[in-house]
Parts: sequence; structure tokens; C-alpha cells
Amino acid sequence: MDKLYLDHAAATPPSAEALAAFNAAATDCYANPGSLHQAGADAARLIEKSRRKISNLLNASNYQLVFTATGTESNHLGIRGYAQDGRALVGAIEHPSSLNSVEARAGDSAVLPVTADGRIDVERYQALLSDDVKLISVQWVNNELGCIQPLRQLIQLARQLAPRAHFHVDAIQAAGKFVLHFDQLGADSYAVAAHKFGGIRGCAGFFYKKDGRAPEPTFVGGGHELGIRSGTENTMGIAAMAAALEQRQGMLLENSNFLHDSRQKLLKAITEQCDIELLGPQDETLTSGSIISFVMKGMRAEPFLHQLETHGIYIGSGSACNAHGHSESATLAAIGLKEEMRNSVLRISFSDSLSDALALRIATAMALTAAFFKD
Repeated sequence: MDKLYLDHAAATPPSAEALAAFNAAATDCYANPGSLHQAGADAARLIEKSRRKISNLLNASNYQLVFTATGTESNHLGIRGYAQDGRALVGAIEHPSSLNSVEARAGDSAVLPVTADGRIDVERYQALLSDDVKLISVQWVNNELGCIQPLRQLIQLARQLAPRAHFHVDAIQAAGKFVLHFDQLGADSYAVAAHKFGGIRGCAGFFYKKDGRAPEPTFVGGGHELGIRSGTENTMGIAAMAAALEQRQGMLLENSNFLHDSRQKLLKAITEQCDIELLGPQDETLTSGSIISFVMKGMRAEPFLHQLETHGIYIGSGSACNAHGHSESATLAAIGLKEEMRNSVLRISFSDSLSDALALRIATAMALTAAFFKD
């Protein structure tokens, strides 16, 4: 039985283009890019070529790209790198790397309330804005629900009512899922991670405005990456990241709706065979096409997804970052989901088109799994 992996919000399989770029760099550009000899210069040149490509693909000409190891590290640069004190605002359903980073600061913080579909309550957000706010951190696309935040509106309000605030955007679940325009949106910084769009784990990016202030390093050493991220650069991972993003961008330019088309197809097939309650926005324009989050009524998520594996299908349950912890999802609590339903939440996430046959296979396997537990 062919395995069908549908947990791309946790990690995408490396694309063929990314693997080819990684292998080529490992073969030809393995030298330390900080070395003065020709081999080191070749590695350094590949890094700069990749940096320009990624910036161009994300329409980020106004930003400096710093390579990091993880999305968590990039979020820490965008948060603790700018405002260790002062008042901070952070979305209630942010990734733990953002929520915990804000909590670890010395300054006061407030959580931005969300509506039942996971989107920030704009009126309550506006009421929290003031001149003493020094930091705002918001996730573009939520990793558990798939909801898209109204960032353009949030940033405009911040510029008017909290002009001293550094506005950081966690774009980790957005990059590679739709065409992004960092310049147009105009946040102060962004975080992305390669393994969310077909790259290889161990490589991520942090963008900050070229005409703005650079972040304080989270650790120091040899002064790599403009002194912001010390440590020998991951040349192979960086090359793979650029290749993966280029491949994803090509797919999106060819058909920008392919993920939403697949999502609608799969939702239709599932609802015809299974009793579920969809989480997140009901309006397709307000959610990522790559994530479906739902309550499987009458089922516990963990045994359900393990039984589904017997059909060769792998899905997620909420955030992989919380899967082995002991605390419940902050996201599910923030949207007011009933406590008795929080252990029944499943997440299907993908990055490629799903055929009618695949959608039917997934829905049928889910229905058979539900029947297994009811018998």
C-alpha cells in the first residue's frame, strides 16, 4: 500500500529540486564559506546567489535576509532581538516559539484575543494599541487552524496608534503556500523556514528592513551573517531552500488556486462520509488552502490517527510542536472550543494537488477508521 503523507504543516517532504541543489552544493561547495581560498569563495558565492533568489521570490527587496537554523530562531530574532523591555502584544494563537519568546522578555505583554475562527479581533486589538507598545508579533497563517490574519489592516493600525512598535510577522506557514509580497505588506521583520515548503530541515530565514535597526543577536561568535547569526553557514541547506522556494513559486504562478481547489475537493469527500466539525474560517478566502483542521466527532485524535496509519495515511493532530508535551493547545483554548472536543481535533495538511481518487481514498479510510472504533 502506498503511503500518503498529509502532515505538511509539520514538515514537507524535500522536493526533488531541493535535494538536487543540496547534493550539488555538498559535492562542489563543501568548503567553509568564510575561508579565503577559492573553494571557500565558491561556497560564499552560492550563499549570496541563494540569498538574492529567495529575496526576489518573496518580493523582499527592502529587506536584509539573514540565514538561521530554524523558524523558532528566526522568531526569536524578530521578538527578543528588538524589544527586551516595554510593552508587547502577541496573538493568542501564535506558535509557541513566539508566545514563549514574548513571555521570556522583561517587559509587560498582552495577548491579542481572537474570534471563534481564529482571526484576531480587530476592535479589541485596536483598543490595546498605544504609544508605549514596543513590539507586536502576529502569525500570518496559523499552523493549527490555517486561518489567515488581516495583517495589512493590523500593520496600518499599529503605524497610526503604536508608532514605536516593531511589527514582526511569523510567515513560516505562509511561504510557499501563496505568493507573498513582503515589500507591499511592510512589516518590520519576517520569519520563514525551509522545511515548510519543500526545503531541508536545519535552514530558515529572518528578514528585517534594510533602512531599519538590525536585531540584537540571540548568541554571538564569529560574526557570521552580518554579526546577527554567528555560526558557519549551512551552504547546502541554503541552496536547497532557494531551489525549493523557486519550485513552489513556479507552481503557484502556474495555478494560484491549486491548494484551495484540493482543499475543497477533500472537504467535500470527507463530509460526505464522516461526521466532522470544521475549525477555522468557513470562508475559503480567509484560510490557507493547505490546511484542514476539524473535530472528528466521537473520536479521540491520537488513536484515530494511529489506526488511520494502517490504511497508509499519515495526518496530524494539532501542532507537532505540542504533540509530545503535557499542555493542551493554546489555540484551541483561545478559540473557545469545548474542552471535551479538544482531544478530537485532527489536521490534514498538504502542499500538492490532490486528485479525485486521492480525496476519495482519504475520506473512505477515515470513514473505515471511525467505524473501527464504533464497532
